[in-house]
Amino acid sequence: PERPLVAPRTPTEEALAAIWVQVLGIDEVGIRDSFFELGGHSLLATQLISRVRDVCHVEIPLRNLFDTPNIADLAKAVETLRWAARARQRPAHLAETEREEGVL
Repeated sequence: PERPLVAPRTPTEEALAAIWVQVLGIDEVGIRDSFFELGGHSLLATQLISRVRDVCHVEIPLRNLFDTPNIADLAKAVETLRWAARARQRPAHLAETEREEGVL
């Protein structure tokens, strides 16, 4: 049975959906759809990761796509990497109350 199409909810999910549509050559994609069930394979996966790097400015390991082959989970990984990059750019002298906490 077909699953209902779940539209992107965040700007990151929207950006990833646009990349998937372009790389896979399809008309639309839901955030719960599997990259590989939509026709993705290892060569397209490397193209997708390259475009994610260009658009989202983060380096996602190719393994992440195999472990989390849907937009919803990949968007979480992108946001976590963005958060970590921002945290590395903050000055070390910030007070503990000014620092963000999160799970990597």
